[in-house]
Amino acid sequence: MDQIYDQENADGNLLSANPGEEIYLKGIEGKSLIGRLAALGLLPGIKLKVIRKRRHGPVLILVQKTRIALGRDIAQRVLIGREAT
Repeated sequence: MDQIYDQENADGNLLSANPGEEIYLKGIEGKSLIGRLAALGLLPGIKLKVIRKRRHGPVLILVQKTRIALGRDIAQRVLIGREAT
């Protein structure tokens, strides 16, 4: 499987979210990335909060009570939605 996603309900990728916004993970593009992010608790349907996103550098998100920094190359492959499904 090269990707897991709910394409119909995705509103964009993690880079399209704004700091302070609560969003839902709709999918992950890339076979090697799926397992790595799942090990961090990033699974489709989980609620995320964007803590920090600047023009350059990593995107900092909150998943449950854990802060996770994702590089921009990874963040663009994380599909998000603004409503739970």
